[in-house]
Amino acid sequence: MNIYTIKEVSEKTGLSIYTLRYYDKEGLLPFVERSESGIRQFTDADLEWLSTICCLKDTGMPLKEIKEYIDLFLEGTSTLETRRQIFIDHRVRLLKKIEELEKNLEMVEHRIQFYDEACAIYEARKRENETDKGEKAEAPGLRQPKK
Repeated sequence: MNIYTIKEVSEKTGLSIYTLRYYDKEGLLPFVERSESGIRQFTDADLEWLSTICCLKDTGMPLKEIKEYIDLFLEGTSTLETRRQIFIDHRVRLLKKIEELEKNLEMVEHRIQFYDEACAIYEARKRENETDKGEKAEAPGLRQPKK
């Protein structure tokens, strides 16, 4: 069994030492043992827990809810269904968020396409004007700021 210091865990996970201490203080790392001198000693299993915590946090689950899940885990098999439901509910929220992000991505893609076309037209007009009188060309559909 591998034992890691908080610094090593920080380097492996990308979490700051401060964040790891905060998670421990908040009860998110109840399995992490300490040496006789009080130094945290992380194991590979603790790293797996941290991976789960980071996944849940990164996907929008509040730390309070993650803590509730961990507390239920500590209670044992009598909470299996409740823990399962936590993940089902989280999946529903994630799918809704993915749907919202996909709609936002469509809008961003549409704007990129608009600007690709506008830039091409602008550059063509600019080249035409440079060969004529050196006039400034304006991009289509874009309002110029008032001076």
